[in-house]
Amino acid sequence: MKNKKRLILFLLFISSISIYSQTSEELNNYVQSQIGIQNSHLFNGKTYSNNYRVLSTKNQFLNESLNYSKGVIVTQGILFNDLELKYDVFNQELIIKPDPETSHLGIIIDTTQLNSFKLFDTTFINLKSGSIDNGFYESAIDLPKIKLFIKHRKNKIKKLDKKTIHYEFENKYEYVLYTDFDYKLADTKENWIKIYPDFKKEIKKFYSSNKTLEKLDKTAFMKKLTFYINTLNKQ
Repeated sequence: MKNKKRLILFLLFISSISIYSQTSEELNNYVQSQIGIQNSHLFNGKTYSNNYRVLSTKNQFLNESLNYSKGVIVTQGILFNDLELKYDVFNQELIIKPDPETSHLGIIIDTTQLNSFKLFDTTFINLKSGSIDNGFYESAIDLPKIKLFIKHRKNKIKKLDKKTIHYEFENKYEYVLYTDFDYKLADTKENWIKIYPDFKKEIKKFYSSNKTLEKLDKTAFMKKLTFYINTLNKQ
């Protein structure tokens, strides 16, 4: 009997070594399979309800997509992939489809326990800081000395057409830098100069030389400025 118990313990020990020697992705998949996604806290939220009638493509969702798309969630350090997700940007709600084949209702995920999610090849990080609004920000640029995060928001516009009320939503973005171990709002030229006073002259010149880009595509402008400041930091 003792030999049998020793054999069982030995096999369990070998199995645990085999598991922990796998890659990080394989470990996450293993944990996911053991927990079971249906048993996770992802489905403990309330049912999602879309309360806005939109007649155009300008809806409240990320990428204006009304359909669920394949995405990835990291919650409490555990990765769940191949999930059916959509992101209501106006309400800042991440919605999951419980059963891709049978369910027509979405569940609002409790985002307080989420580390990050990825949708449409865009990664959103759950930032928590006293210097900015907490919540999900797109991880736009990740460099050793400077990181650019983008907060996606939507402005709601009420429309009246033949006595029928409907809505349109316009994209709005906020830009945040992480530098010197702190998050700092970087929406304006004045913000940038306040963060980098030593580069005041260079920042003013950059804004002056890139007026058209700032007007047409502010996100592209902010990314270009971030890379530019990073090169100045190296000098």
